[in-house]
Amino acid sequence: MIERVFQWLHEKKAFDGPRIVDIKCGRSFAAVALDDGSVGTAMDYSYYPALEHVELRASERPWQQLDDVFISSPAEAIVQALGGPDLQERAIAVAALSAFSQPYFEHSALNSAGLLRWDQDYATYHTAAGAAGPEYLRSVVRTVAPEGEAIIGVVGFGGMLHLFNALPEVRSIVVLDLHVQGRRGEVLTDAIRRMNRNAGYERVMLGNDSLQETLERCDIVQITGSSMSNGTFDEIIHTAAGSFVILQGPTAALAPIPLFDIGVNLICTELKDAQFLHAYDHDDRAYEWWVEFDRRVFVAERPECAQSS
Repeated sequence: MIERVFQWLHEKKAFDGPRIVDIKCGRSFAAVALDDGSVGTAMDYSYYPALEHVELRASERPWQQLDDVFISSPAEAIVQALGGPDLQERAIAVAALSAFSQPYFEHSALNSAGLLRWDQDYATYHTAAGAAGPEYLRSVVRTVAPEGEAIIGVVGFGGMLHLFNALPEVRSIVVLDLHVQGRRGEVLTDAIRRMNRNAGYERVMLGNDSLQETLERCDIVQITGSSMSNGTFDEIIHTAAGSFVILQGPTAALAPIPLFDIGVNLICTELKDAQFLHAYDHDDRAYEWWVEFDRRVFVAERPECAQSS
């Protein structure tokens, strides 16, 4: 499916204009910068423990060797990396797609396609009561499950989990994650325990069934954008067909129009810039801040377009 994003950008001749001038690796996200100031980023799983269920592997060569390939022939390098087994090359390819996608997040481009964008600072986004983002989620929940018994599937721990948990219209939330070992597993288990203690019943649970068995009973499915980096996105979006699909996270900053064409109904992401690049090189704390607390960008169908589709 992510190849559809590439094809769409290729048809728009997005690769014929700005040039890649910088590639950064070595942290949890890869980053790609263009000479017009556009920046893209993507989760780099080569810095994570081995993923037992992902048919990809960690990079076997220094990322610096990839510079010439991606800078001189970005389109060809992206195609090769997306079709290959290397986690780091794939992260760079997705980050490059994100960088070339930035013009298509402009309001004019989205409006012409029947899409609407709104932005929120992190504090507003994080406040479940009264914020525009959560209010929009509440309206979605009420639409897809008017009886107030919505079942939410969260693929990738984090994201909008806390926002859905704050909505009384949600009956249960099933979390699916490839990383439930070690410290991350402890954090996930503790978070679920706290949410259930506050709810007074087992409202949030860690999914034990297959992907298909879990998602086929969900009204809304939130997918982490990092699934594009680890090669699981295609299976997830296909399995979630029929549900309201939310694509969330920094890696989700890809051209919205083709993403909506393949079944995404809402994007919640962040658009990176030179401040992120500076923090990447010089400041560990600032880097983590820009990863976790950057401004949120929402993209959805305009109401009048959604009603006519």
